[in-house]
Amino acid sequence: MNDNQLNSLAVKAGAGCEESMNDLLRYFIPIVERMGQAVWYLLRDESSFSNECYRKLPNVAARFDPEGGRTFRNYAIHKLKGIRSTHIKRRSIQRDKLTSMEALTGGNADGKKQYQFRDELALVDDGLITNEKIALLAEDDSRKLAVLSAWSNGDYNDSHTASILAERHGGNAESHRKFITRFRTTCRGQLA
Repeated sequence: MNDNQLNSLAVKAGAGCEESMNDLLRYFIPIVERMGQAVWYLLRDESSFSNECYRKLPNVAARFDPEGGRTFRNYAIHKLKGIRSTHIKRRSIQRDKLTSMEALTGGNADGKKQYQFRDELALVDDGLITNEKIALLAEDDSRKLAVLSAWSNGDYNDSHTASILAERHGGNAESHRKFITRFRTTCRGQLA
């Protein structure tokens, strides 16, 4: 497709022609994919970059001025490079927040610097193990699951949890509080 055809296609797409917009997207798919693959190691999420390019391409077509002396191809690639730069900056900002070298450095007895990195997968594994323990302790009992959920969220006020259980399951809040006390003893025994 030559530049004049692409320019007229962009003008039609900018005016709201759905078929022209689809043709324009099909034209730019390989370009966006090559742009993403060229810097995949700098992007946090390559598919997020591609999706944002496809989502913003209609706006680029709507803003294109054929009288401006630019071809739509060059104009669109310029805008897509801006999106790519934004994604690369977002990743570096998040990386800087997570791994500030000041926070990671420490010293040992020899005076040498040591670096400690957080293992994100280990954190996920810890969460899964916690959820498995909760499921095993609850034994498919909705009251036990509610109590364990409250404890895992940092709510250790048995009276408050007992009143919530009384609202949900009926009964006396005091009897639910006694149930929580007995259940805590059982949990300690099973986890020890």
